[in-house]
Amino acid sequence: MVIRALSRCLQPAYYLQHEYIVRKDDLGDEIFFIGQGTVEVVSEDGLTVFDTMTSGEAFGEVGVMFDVPRTASVRAQVKQICCNCHNCSVKSYPL
Repeated sequence: MVIRALSRCLQPAYYLQHEYIVRKDDLGDEIFFIGQGTVEVVSEDGLTVFDTMTSGEAFGEVGVMFDVPRTASVRAQVKQICCNCHNCSVKSYPL
């Protein structure tokens, strides 16, 4: 059921190298699935890289599931394709 709900709301999104996808403290209403490329989870000033994520990984779920602002900034490391799910209905499924 959760996968079906997600598949109905996925939209492609394209990001350029070094473009911020989300910034810390932004409204967390989308989950992002990395289809192609690499992203970096970075500090607010962008100087420290905490993590690198690649195709098949996802981010943004904390904001959606718990209705809280973004806990980190994420930027594209290289030109990439993500699928995002805006206002997903996954909140209606229990953890």
